Amino acid sequence: MGLVDRGGNILFRKMFLMPKNKTWEKILEIIVTVFSDMLHEARCSFRRLYGIGIGCPGTFDGKREVISFAPNLKWRSVPIKSFLEERLPAPIWLENDTNLSTIGVAAFGEGKHVNTLIGIFIGTGIGGGIILDKELFIGSTGGAGEVGHMIVKENGPLCNCGNRGCLEAIASTRAIYERIYRQYARRYKEKNIFLDFKNNTDKSHAIKSAYYGGEAIAKKILNQAFFSLGVGIINLINVFNPDMIVFGGGLSETMGDVMIEQVNEVVKQHAMPGTFEEVKIICTGLGEDAPIFGGAALVEMKRNT
Repeated sequence: MGLVDRGGNILFRKMFLMPKNKTWEKILEIIVTVFSDMLHEARCSFRRLYGIGIGCPGTFDGKREVISFAPNLKWRSVPIKSFLEERLPAPIWLENDTNLSTIGVAAFGEGKHVNTLIGIFIGTGIGGGIILDKELFIGSTGGAGEVGHMIVKENGPLCNCGNRGCLEAIASTRAIYERIYRQYARRYKEKNIFLDFKNNTDKSHAIKSAYYGGEAIAKKILNQAFFSLGVGIINLINVFNPDMIVFGGGLSETMGDVMIEQVNEVVKQHAMPGTFEEVKIICTGLGEDAPIFGGAALVEMKRNT
């Protein structure tokens, strides 16, 4: 979370790890506490806030203002807006978390001067945001942009959403990490190569170390994931013909050069001519600040409508 001034400068940041095995009520209570602590540390009162922009996991239903379904957290029909409004005395607006990051890239990052932009953020899952003619496209119930749940492999690995072969189940940071982990556990159970991988708490950096460590199985798993990612990008290009596709999230920060190179190669080989030649495929330089900028942009947008 962060505190942003009207000029788009981040004045204060705070990060904490999501606790495991807690109810949604407990997790939101913790978020409220940490947010209040951040304002106290920044010497900022609630009265000075122009508004609060919040990114929600999963599908956010803007009409009912609830999280309809967050598969990685196993949340359904969570009344997040009313819960937070009772506890945070400032105007609050919410959006899907990857939509929020995409808004951040469009308002403050590489997407400032393009009309059509697709943001793809890779972490525990894979989320996306779609900007059409400089406007966020959310679909009829707020579910547009769930690019991680495109099925790219028939009868592929089981996804948390319940389907098989979703892009998220193949190319998310968690999916890649777990595949390498299982292979290493089988091949190198008591050896340093497995123990070093297992003890690295940063999954993106563990994947990077495995890839550049020269172990063939790690390279094969990454190459397969990036090929599937390329297939997903082709589908998006063929449907939307965007000006730009921007990647974000931990994996893009650690493996961005390799990922972009391989995705571009897949796109060049398999995308329909006339749709991809002008599409710019890059990683955002906003890093972990993308959703913070997105929250600020969301507040500005809502206050002006």
